[in-house]
Amino acid sequence: MSKEILKQLNKLYKHVEYYNKMAPFPPFCTEWQQNIRDKINEIKMEKKDYDKEPVFACKHCGTLVVPNQYEVDDDGNEICMRCGSVNEAIEYKNIFEYNKEQKIKPKY
Repeated sequence: MSKEILKQLNKLYKHVEYYNKMAPFPPFCTEWQQNIRDKINEIKMEKKDYDKEPVFACKHCGTLVVPNQYEVDDDGNEICMRCGSVNEAIEYKNIFEYNKEQKIKPKY
């Protein structure tokens, strides 16, 4: 099962949900929030081990990029939904390499 990737996506979802609820106008796109939730549900339903799949994250803020859910402008530039950086996605071999780079230690 994909415990580590689910943990990171749930953490991201809770962060986005919290700030969208607390602000008078949502600072994060509500469609992006729903895409994160959909990806979490998809991973829970499939038998595939996503912990061994490559992951992408923003170079500046470290936010995981939900596959195929990066905002793309008219010129084809990828925009981070959290910090707004352009074309700064980094590919990691798997979620454990991402955690090591971000200095996140697994609790199991």
